[in-house]
Amino acid sequence: VLYVKTMIRERGNRAMYAASVGYHAALVPAVALFWPWLAALFAALAVRAAVVPRVWPGASPRMVGFGEVAASVTLGLLLVA
Repeated sequence: VLYVKTMIRERGNRAMYAASVGYHAALVPAVALFWPWLAALFAALAVRAAVVPRVWPGASPRMVGFGEVAASVTLGLLLVA
């Protein structure tokens, strides 16, 4: 949710960006404790939360949505596997 808000409604809001990056970064070690095989995906999502708003700040909501679908499908497939 924080990443999507950073990309759409709160675009350019530094506090929301910091909250999004901090949240995603904090999830990586937490996930690694319980599901080490998921840590790589969560690390990639943390990098995405930090890089994409800076590199591609004008991304359309449609493109952000496509990225979210891809991330959700990847997570679902990893959980099933």
